[in-house]
Amino acid sequence: MAWFSGSSVDHKQNGPLKASDRAEFSPVVQWITQIRKRRCGHSEFFTSTPTKDLIPENIKASIKTETMNLHFKIENPSYLEIHKAFGMFVQAKGYKPKTVYSMKLCNAEFLSFLEGKSIDRITAVTPEHIIAYHSYITTRKHLTKNKGLSSSQINHHIYALRTFFGWLQRMGAMEFNPTTGLDFEKQRSQKRIALSTEQITKLFDAADGFEGKALLAVFYGCGLRRSEVVDLHRADVYLREAKLIVRSGKFGKRREVPLSQGTLTHIENYIRYERPKYLTGKTGVIKELFVNSKGNPMLGAMMNDRIKAIARKAGIEPTPTLHHLRHAIATHLKLAGMSMEQIKEFLGHSSLDVTQGYIEGFKSGQWKKKNWHNKNPFKSDWK
Repeated sequence: MAWFSGSSVDHKQNGPLKASDRAEFSPVVQWITQIRKRRCGHSEFFTSTPTKDLIPENIKASIKTETMNLHFKIENPSYLEIHKAFGMFVQAKGYKPKTVYSMKLCNAEFLSFLEGKSIDRITAVTPEHIIAYHSYITTRKHLTKNKGLSSSQINHHIYALRTFFGWLQRMGAMEFNPTTGLDFEKQRSQKRIALSTEQITKLFDAADGFEGKALLAVFYGCGLRRSEVVDLHRADVYLREAKLIVRSGKFGKRREVPLSQGTLTHIENYIRYERPKYLTGKTGVIKELFVNSKGNPMLGAMMNDRIKAIARKAGIEPTPTLHHLRHAIATHLKLAGMSMEQIKEFLGHSSLDVTQGYIEGFKSGQWKKKNWHNKNPFKSDWK
């Protein structure tokens, strides 16, 4: 195996593996290193199917714990080992726990697919196998719903696959990346249309109680992602300073989000008058800002249901999702005169290109038309 020093693999494209990266894969990599030393550096682990007797009992137990809850069964010992190490890699990259789980699930399905095709060596995978797998995931049924995978789920499978083989190549386990040069047409979700400011006002008017308005305030007024609101703690909200802290956004990024007077009022009302009612009689400390009626942390699915119920009451069709609110605030901030760079920082984006995709009509060139920003349906006196 050529994961470590002495590899003949060209690392110019992906860069050498750092020592800090190697440490993330113990004890699995430690064991593989021992095998490598015993075999004088040959790549037998990846070019042959190792017997189960080669795997120490503690590694077997660790693998079983990691994969027992996955929907796709992996029998091949080398695939089990690779799956375990890949899971450690994506976790070390700083992905959210839910993303780590979904990446591992995609990886388990792919390895299970290979086993079904009697491919027992990862180095035997060719571009034709990748194409066949893409055809499979675009036609298979959803695990729990009577329909196919959504466009975002298919895109996520392909992303996980590219990440997996890029990681193997970077680690020196493969000299050729079978996904290189394959240009799968990205599955497009239905285009998100930004809500107008009049529709936003209707949402706030339709929200009963402080909780609904507070949810609208953080998703729209603060432009937070669903995972960021789920992870938001009461201690992350600074009422006196009129700001909140996103401790770990996408890719672990931290940012401060200012609170407008209206947003601040809605969040403060929820904290002072509604949240305490749900925590009455609860033992222990509940750190999360949003809690359900039983005093437990509110899940993202429940937040989405709350917003959809408010939208139905307000008569807004089609029913917006939580992410529609994030697109809406981006468009409205641009209409209010905020620079694209400022909106990028506000939303926590890594590139301006992503931010531009959030602005309604920006990439299509409509913003360049004379007075379009004064005549478009999103302009209003909403504050």
